[in-house]
Amino acid sequence: MTELWDLYDKFRQKTGRFHERGKPVPEGYLHIIIHVWIRDREGRYLMSQRHPKKSFPLMWECTGGAVIAGEDSLTGAMREVKEELGVTLDRDKGVLFKSECQESHKVFYDVWLFQYDQEGPLVLQPEEVVAARWMNENEIRKCAREGCLMPMLNYYEDVFSYEKTLV
Repeated sequence: MTELWDLYDKFRQKTGRFHERGKPVPEGYLHIIIHVWIRDREGRYLMSQRHPKKSFPLMWECTGGAVIAGEDSLTGAMREVKEELGVTLDRDKGVLFKSECQESHKVFYDVWLFQYDQEGPLVLQPEEVVAARWMNENEIRKCAREGCLMPMLNYYEDVFSYEKTLV
């Protein structure tokens, strides 16, 4: 099934145009990519390991992906987490931590933080995720030092610092 994205101008206004995943984004247009950091009451983060056939194979990451046509950033974040991990998040427990325009990559990056305190099994999307586990800050730092954390998550210390202001 074809995945379509809304295209935006540099002011983050929808243009009324759509884009098909896998094709180059036209010049002058951007789309929205989200990252979702999920934290439990013990201060651990739910991290997933990418499928070996994806780019950055077997690296660990927070859940992420593209916002599809008709969604806003928050809805896209919640959908990605449900699809990839089988977790239903409470929209009221989400905070938009960071949003930046990266015209060179033709994207708006939105980073969401969610508190999630439920227990239960995860349901992994097999073509996207091969493993998932809760990691504390030191485990994520170690993963970054060892080169097994997605390079796009190089802002992880900012997430940890911000989360401490919420507690």
